[in-house]
Amino acid sequence: MDYRPSLIFIDNGEMPEFPDFFSNEVYISKGKSPEYPTPVSYSSSYTLKCVVSGNEKYEVDGEVKTLDKGTILFIEPKSKVQFLTAEGLATSIFLDEKMLKQAHHQIIMGPKILDYPFDEPRDGNVPFYALKSYQNTHELRAIVSKVFSYKGEVDLNFYLELSEKIILAQNEEFLKKDRLGFKKKTTKFEIFKRLLIAKEYLEDNLSSNISLDELALVACLSKYHLIRTFKLVFGKSPGQYHIDLKVNRINHLLSSQTKIESLTQLALDFGFNEYSVFYKHYTNRFHKKPSIGLGKKKKFYFN
Repeated sequence: MDYRPSLIFIDNGEMPEFPDFFSNEVYISKGKSPEYPTPVSYSSSYTLKCVVSGNEKYEVDGEVKTLDKGTILFIEPKSKVQFLTAEGLATSIFLDEKMLKQAHHQIIMGPKILDYPFDEPRDGNVPFYALKSYQNTHELRAIVSKVFSYKGEVDLNFYLELSEKIILAQNEEFLKKDRLGFKKKTTKFEIFKRLLIAKEYLEDNLSSNISLDELALVACLSKYHLIRTFKLVFGKSPGQYHIDLKVNRINHLLSSQTKIESLTQLALDFGFNEYSVFYKHYTNRFHKKPSIGLGKKKKFYFN
């Protein structure tokens, strides 16, 4: 399932080139568009547009839609959309049908998802339809808050959570469902055992970048169920857990008597392809810059 791994920030006064079709990506826009902006037209996927301040104006299938502060616009797939004007702060969330169906499947299954870890979403309509304002429900407020407070790269779990929140906001009955309980103890134990295998695999491979496909194969779970159950048990996605392990280990080395010749090389040794990526994760976690301390040892170890 393809998705854009970062949020896209745009200035309405300097509109960039856009694709003809959007799928699993999030845009945050600010500023004021020119009085006569260059037309931006596209064929929509499932789209949620939300204005936090100011206003936006679109033409959707020939009908002009004006969004003021606190309003939200849901656009169905294959709609013909043209951007007209904008002023203020807003976000556009684009999701494809496969992403929404996976999220819908996970909501419906609830705790049973651990009993049937290899089940795939069934064919059917995606519950996606218009609401008047994101201020009407807790879930819609959570969508806006999640997008504007998010820092760093985004992963598959980010898009699945957004999809879940959108579906939950549109279906009040789902808000009453208990998704945290478990029924079969034997199944619970088996899934937990597989998650421990995945967790230990991440802990044993701090020098590598482990893909979700690779980890799912090791744990004998589909990657979608792996993401959901791993976060349910350990409180974070596998990718974030692996990054935190690496950053914690590096911080321990920098704080110890281990002699470090180069921060850049140290980051590379722990699987960070670019120093800037390591620097971002390190400062976000420890709120300080990484620095080399004094030490006597000449080597460091991953185990």
